[in-house]
Amino acid sequence: MKKTLAGFCLLLSVVIASGITATASTKVKAGVYQNRPLVFYQDNTDFKGLYIDILEYIAGEEGWELEYVACKWSECLKKLKKGEVDLLTAVGYSEERAKKYAYTRETVVANWAQIYAREGTEIGSFPDLKDRTVAVLEEDIYYRPFRELLRLFDVNSRLVFLKSYDDILRTVSEGRVDAGVVNRLYGGLNEGRFHVVKTPVIFSPIDVKIAFPKKGPLTPMLRSTIDGYLRRLKEDPNSVYYQSINRWFGGFTGPLFPAYLKWVFLSGAVLLLLVLLMSCLLRKQVRAKTGELALKYEEMRKYTGDLEGFIRISREITTTTDLKTLYRKITTASKKLLGLDFSTLMVLSEDGKSLVIRDTIGFPESVVDAFMLEEGQGLSTYVIKNKVPGKVLDFRTEHRFEVPPVVFERKITSSLCVPMLVEDRVFGVLIGHTCKRRDFTDNEVSYYQSIANQAAVAINNAMHMEELRQSETRTRALIDIIPDIIFRIRDDGTFIEYKASSAMPYYAEPGVFSGRNITEVMPGDVAGMAMKKIEEALQKK
Repeated sequence: MKKTLAGFCLLLSVVIASGITATASTKVKAGVYQNRPLVFYQDNTDFKGLYIDILEYIAGEEGWELEYVACKWSECLKKLKKGEVDLLTAVGYSEERAKKYAYTRETVVANWAQIYAREGTEIGSFPDLKDRTVAVLEEDIYYRPFRELLRLFDVNSRLVFLKSYDDILRTVSEGRVDAGVVNRLYGGLNEGRFHVVKTPVIFSPIDVKIAFPKKGPLTPMLRSTIDGYLRRLKEDPNSVYYQSINRWFGGFTGPLFPAYLKWVFLSGAVLLLLVLLMSCLLRKQVRAKTGELALKYEEMRKYTGDLEGFIRISREITTTTDLKTLYRKITTASKKLLGLDFSTLMVLSEDGKSLVIRDTIGFPESVVDAFMLEEGQGLSTYVIKNKVPGKVLDFRTEHRFEVPPVVFERKITSSLCVPMLVEDRVFGVLIGHTCKRRDFTDNEVSYYQSIANQAAVAINNAMHMEELRQSETRTRALIDIIPDIIFRIRDDGTFIEYKASSAMPYYAEPGVFSGRNITEVMPGDVAGMAMKKIEEALQKK
């Protein structure tokens, strides 16, 4: 009897627990803010966008009841942290945010920051933002990288914090600020609604995912389920994922079924031949459109792969300050991303009259630090002179500059070269070559230039670090050869460090002086004289 009762209780508890889990898992609150075309809403009721399409599909498959919560961006983050929503759509990933929120492992889209300016404002680089007023989104993932880049370029800008990307572009359009920072997906789809211009200034590529409360009761189930669907949807070119991308980003939507065909079918045998001919024509058009759509899907896959590669490169080149290691990471990453046969990094010589190879993949290692090009020789010097990217479709027909003999020796046909700039100062180039004829696309030129821009900052920082190490080494060597005893003393007379004379052993062990005041270890008159000299030195500083 006891066993039967225990079994019944166990069964009842399982049924109750199962019922609770099922009930909780079917009601899902999703936070939505204004970030068209990823997510957006009208009148707090009509919710649309790429993430909404994906969530609606998953909810339909899983039997979830979705409840959308409209909120401003900063309010959405607060609701997510407090667990007032079960998930938040279109959230950029960062290590700092990952400490507060849980994320899907799968990325929905990749994004980066784009600076827009009001019409007539000349902004082509970060230094152009000096003394300008710039609008940014409250708690935006791009705010801290933007602030850090302003610091690195020593640019003082006045920042205005707004509630939405719409507010930012509207404020720029009305001339109340000089520029604004938005994400490139929002900007590309909405820039036509405002009197603004897209600048060439981009930065901070990120993965945009779905976020959950760190300890939300539904978080493990939601994250696992959504990750599974995202993986499968991205593998199927006919899935709702790619259909939604085409819908919101200008893809092919397919022809409508002509209404007059109904009349044709009812008209009888006389028009049957016409119907058949129209059918054949439509099939031909559909095949053509299907082929175009397949190409667009392939371009989309390549585009996504390129963005992921770009994000990976950005992370890799910021992990070292050793110049040789940094050079090799840049040339390796560039070769892989663009599919180059030769990948080379060149830096201007100290006198600025020639370009020197610092690292290369494809050419012999013997050319590193030895092969130089002077003005008028090669595509690289042409790019240095004009400070803009340059490309060659076929070196055999090139007349803008003298083609180095090594190009023909290596049977090179095409090339792409971009300048590395820091504050409008060119100090080197990235140049890639291919043996087959290749017309590099505008996207490829943009990717290569973005790599060069980030490489320029990384190399410049590494060079400063190297100069600092060399300066410290020289200073230490100079101090070591000084024959006199050297003390480091605070302004209050406390000893910090004690270096004995090279020609004389320690007067006393360092521990006798370190941390003690000059009045404690020297006679009163000597200590008084020393303190007077210290005060005089400080007054002259």
